[in-house]
Amino acid sequence: MAREGLIYLITGASRGIGRSLTALLLSRPNNTVIAAVRKIDDDNAKALNALPRESGSKIILVKLDGVVESDAHAAVDTLIKAHHIEHIDVVIANAGVNDSLPSVNETTPDNIRRTLDINVYAPLTLFQATRSLLKASPSVPKFVIISSIAGSLDYISKSPLSNLSYSVSKAAVNVLGVRIAAEESDITTLLLHPGLVETDMVHEFIERHPSLKLELSKMDALKVDDSSANIVKVIDGAKKDDSGRFVDATTGENIPW
Repeated sequence: MAREGLIYLITGASRGIGRSLTALLLSRPNNTVIAAVRKIDDDNAKALNALPRESGSKIILVKLDGVVESDAHAAVDTLIKAHHIEHIDVVIANAGVNDSLPSVNETTPDNIRRTLDINVYAPLTLFQATRSLLKASPSVPKFVIISSIAGSLDYISKSPLSNLSYSVSKAAVNVLGVRIAAEESDITTLLLHPGLVETDMVHEFIERHPSLKLELSKMDALKVDDSSANIVKVIDGAKKDDSGRFVDATTGENIPW
């Protein structure tokens, strides 16, 4: 069932899945969508203000660069003081990076550090910054991490793709999500695999690694809007008992750790 009248915060909102999620949630009545972007003056960020919206829905743009440790707290401070936000119902930690595909032998510690900055440390500081606003939600608050099946040890042991830094980061963020679920019983925490999605990140990834184009073409990539619809369906239907689940958003089924 479609939910309306909620306050959402989405990171990485200026493109890809984040932009599609923003558009979808604005198409419902009476929602407030807080679109967190790295550069608030970027053309892609500015374009979010022109997205169609249903009656009573509005968008708030805030700067939030995941590699800047203080940005999440600064964004929340701005939301409280400048926009009078008193609670948030759903936080979607969507921003992510996948900038390399070296073998284990070729991977450097710096490869992994850069990926961890966005894919793990940013969701951590985002949760810490939004925790009190989530706890103030009059509904069932939800903290959603867009993870990946690449973080499943079961999957990567069989995968033809050697993407160590990305897999390490997604496995680590899965641990983060499970710990939040264990420690915060009043916040429903979900780890969602969106599927292989036709985003700019995937296209850039293929350009850097053309040898994988055929392999990835066999995986039936989803359109961005189809993926975001799947994600929102899972979020809408999530209950307290679902907290800590690692879910394939396409099927709704649990993914083996």
